[in-house]
Amino acid sequence: MLTSQFVALFISYLKPKQMNARIVFSSDLHGNLGQYQKIIKLARKQKANAIIVGGDLFPKSSSVFGVNAKTVDAQKKYFTEQIIPIVKDFEGHVYFSFGNADFISNVRFYREYLAQQKEKLSHIHVVDNDTVEIPSTNIRIFAYGGVPWTRHKLKDWERFDTSTPDHHNTKDLAYLTTHGAVSYADTDFAELLGLKDIPLTQFILAEKEKEIVEKYGEGVRHARFPTFENVNVMSNYSIEAQLRRALLKNNITPENNKHMIWVIHGPPYNSNLDVLKTNTHCGSVAVRNLIEEYKPLLSFHGHIHETVDMSGHFMSKIGDTISLSAGNYPSKTKLSAIVVDTNDPENAVRTVK
Repeated sequence: MLTSQFVALFISYLKPKQMNARIVFSSDLHGNLGQYQKIIKLARKQKANAIIVGGDLFPKSSSVFGVNAKTVDAQKKYFTEQIIPIVKDFEGHVYFSFGNADFISNVRFYREYLAQQKEKLSHIHVVDNDTVEIPSTNIRIFAYGGVPWTRHKLKDWERFDTSTPDHHNTKDLAYLTTHGAVSYADTDFAELLGLKDIPLTQFILAEKEKEIVEKYGEGVRHARFPTFENVNVMSNYSIEAQLRRALLKNNITPENNKHMIWVIHGPPYNSNLDVLKTNTHCGSVAVRNLIEEYKPLLSFHGHIHETVDMSGHFMSKIGDTISLSAGNYPSKTKLSAIVVDTNDPENAVRTVK
């Protein structure tokens, strides 16, 4: 005879997955452990079943806990010894994506570490150029860490914007910097570029190697990426080209994207989410165009800490998509975060506590 508990469990399996996920999102915590603690506290208070941290996970300062926090090994240690102990007891799921302050070469290490600790950390996920489902919902998360060129020296996630050398790709390249430190290997570069016949070594500046290694540690090199002299590289080493390759690889189409959340560190161009202190827009044309084309349910962004203060808004409506930025300042004690229900995204709220 079937027990009532068994019948209830069987019926629960037959029920369709619910659309709704309650999410707490922030980004650009830059190693602020107080803010990591606050996002867990906020998620519990809001009864959220998912936390998303959208890139720039690690410290901006050169020395944290007596070590250079900008080295490849220091970021690995910071993830396993500082961040994981804070988030590991959260009752829901935690999703980490990456930004331009994070070493791209460490993504594989984080995946392997979480796989090795799966028994204890199965609710913690790294998402980069792939998708993962929020359990018990039909919501999937897709993440990408690329941003247009900046002045910063670490270039792991910086790219040309669109796949055609238009005004936005080439504007202010004297002001921006298309050379600096990269931590990926030749094989990784071929995958990023999508062109196996162009090795990374072609762009390495050996005379800068000592300076870069002293700053970031072994395994980091100095590269200069060509602009007008190699349109093929410009086109393929772009946010647009890499996003299109990732969307194709993950079988994401405009038709199957309506329950998808995009977490893209760089914000869409000419929105409330990409406004600098100079009151100018600095986001990605490619990101905006692809949001309009693919129409995800939600998109989360970071990178520009001051944008909410400058624009006065944490939300932009881009086509059919609600795009959001927390506008978090890692230098402050208070955490800026977004709380949103996926069945009511237009009523998302921003908290600063």
